[in-house]
Amino acid sequence: MSHKLTRASLIVCVFVSIVLLFSFASFSQELTKVRFGLTPFVDYGPWVLAIELGFFEDEGLDVQVINLASDTEIAEAMAGGALDIGVQSPDSALYYYPQNPNLRIVHIGTLFEGFAITGRPEYTTFAQFLESGLSAEEAAKATAKQMEGKVILTAKGSVHEAIVHAALEIGGLTEDDVTILDIPTPVEGVAAFLQGQGDFFTAGLPQALRLLSEGYPRTIPGSALGTGGINLSGLESSKKYFEENKDTIVRIVKAWYKAVSYLHQNDTIALPMMVQWLNENTGAGITVADAKRLVTEDLKFAGSPIEAYYWFYKEGSRSEWKSKLNHRLALLEKVGNVPEGSVDLDAMVVAGEIEELAMQAMMEEIDF
Repeated sequence: MSHKLTRASLIVCVFVSIVLLFSFASFSQELTKVRFGLTPFVDYGPWVLAIELGFFEDEGLDVQVINLASDTEIAEAMAGGALDIGVQSPDSALYYYPQNPNLRIVHIGTLFEGFAITGRPEYTTFAQFLESGLSAEEAAKATAKQMEGKVILTAKGSVHEAIVHAALEIGGLTEDDVTILDIPTPVEGVAAFLQGQGDFFTAGLPQALRLLSEGYPRTIPGSALGTGGINLSGLESSKKYFEENKDTIVRIVKAWYKAVSYLHQNDTIALPMMVQWLNENTGAGITVADAKRLVTEDLKFAGSPIEAYYWFYKEGSRSEWKSKLNHRLALLEKVGNVPEGSVDLDAMVVAGEIEELAMQAMMEEIDF
């Protein structure tokens, strides 16, 4: 009797040990470490959800967030080897690629149409010109023409400077007709503007909303700038990281889609999380109501590879990446901000390949 119990106990112990061994192997599987550069712009809000809600861990990723202030800081950290992946605007990347042709845009996930150049209250706004009876084209030109001889605060070498050049072109002006002052960071720039420096200012949306709350109108909205007022946002990596870690990048993109889906289904929870992050990092004072308006009017997050295809890759789409970047690049080359022929768009933007791989991975996970 004692012998049988001992034998039975041994069998149970062996069985339990095997189960525990497999369970431990499953739970102790090492996560893939990713050094992830993040800047405090509303375009990147879903990444905060992915971090806070565990969507990266769900994809087997240990994301180590490195907080930076601007596209330029992301590009510099990437070139210096301090990041694996970083948020980035393809529009801004046009400035950085000539110095770092190993830069790769591996994901495009955001379509933003809420840019604005803020002027002091004495300047007539685009909306006011429209109300006076001018056509949209005439109003855009008249609004932009007011920048002649003025001082504009913005971050040089970023998409925000490109917005300034788009407005100058519409107003029939050149960079020689204005003074563009570089700002160290958007937060410092808006502080300088509020203290009386400059006539016009443009940076991120948190800063535009901060100025709006202080009584400074959106003098030249993105809607007055046509294609030049559209901005895309996504992810940057190095050529080497892209070529050697496509599976990891696909998992990062899948976490993005989970986060966007969560935002769409649970905005009453997700938006306050995004707003808290923005306000803690920018001091913009954005409200949840502000954020709700933004994600329904100015900002669109691609929630699936199919949605991304129709927005960013389908020929004829007004936000198709290549035609849009060709337009922006031609303007930057024209004004001398980017050396002519120094940007190879097909080499720089590899996001389409990642989207195809993400689509395949997501289809394989569907249980038909």
